[in-house]
Amino acid sequence: FRSLIDRGGFQDQSARLVDQLVTRLNEGNLFVDRYYFDGDPRDCAGSRPGAPHLDPETLYQRHPEHRLLIFSDGSSMVHPVTNRARSWLERFAKWPERALLTPRPVNRWDELERAVAGSGLLVYPAGETGLAAFMETLHTGMTGPMQGISAGPFPELLLEQPRLTFGRMPPDDSLITELVSQLRAYLDEAGFFWLAACSVYPGLAWDLTLHLGQVLRDSHDRPLLREHRLLALTRLPWFRRGQMPDWRPSAGW
Repeated sequence: FRSLIDRGGFQDQSARLVDQLVTRLNEGNLFVDRYYFDGDPRDCAGSRPGAPHLDPETLYQRHPEHRLLIFSDGSSMVHPVTNRARSWLERFAKWPERALLTPRPVNRWDELERAVAGSGLLVYPAGETGLAAFMETLHTGMTGPMQGISAGPFPELLLEQPRLTFGRMPPDDSLITELVSQLRAYLDEAGFFWLAACSVYPGLAWDLTLHLGQVLRDSHDRPLLREHRLLALTRLPWFRRGQMPDWRPSAGW
């Protein structure tokens, strides 16, 4: 397998989650090499510092027998106005067995996933469930009903108000109140508690995120760490950047 992992930077915890999954596959004697891209999978590089950037044609020429896994939410693959797949997705068509594994929960799939699937990429949820479904399709040639954990809607304010992600000055109290409400609906109460614990310090570290998920407990005395919660948490822009905003204490988290 050849994996292309969407990574916004070395602190991107969404990419770290995928790295962990790929490492487990390699430990299970299923060889998966990995390349990284930032938003656009047409420009990938290996993990070594200074590794050359490669386009889809070069990647295919190196290992044409590999199957292709792209770990990304797919937002760069679809035009935001027309909801049509980008024409450059045809550059990946040489791989007959290729898939997009997305962190977007199955119950929130819409025109984006349909457009990507229409381009020839199979679409599965990120994580072990999605990988198992893809492997089953490879072995049987059939795609069964898509299984996945449901989740609330991604906070619209984080898409509409970039200063909530990177701004130094605290937003209006009303905006913070609405953001907290949207985060609670997206993460569930246990996930929001996990977010609050992670945000005690502005810097976000992967090992600390996992540690807090393991030691903190939900209302049933179970660890907060669950794959679906970790997928949802690491989709938040703060975890992709590795930094909480300076105004976070004023949110009452």
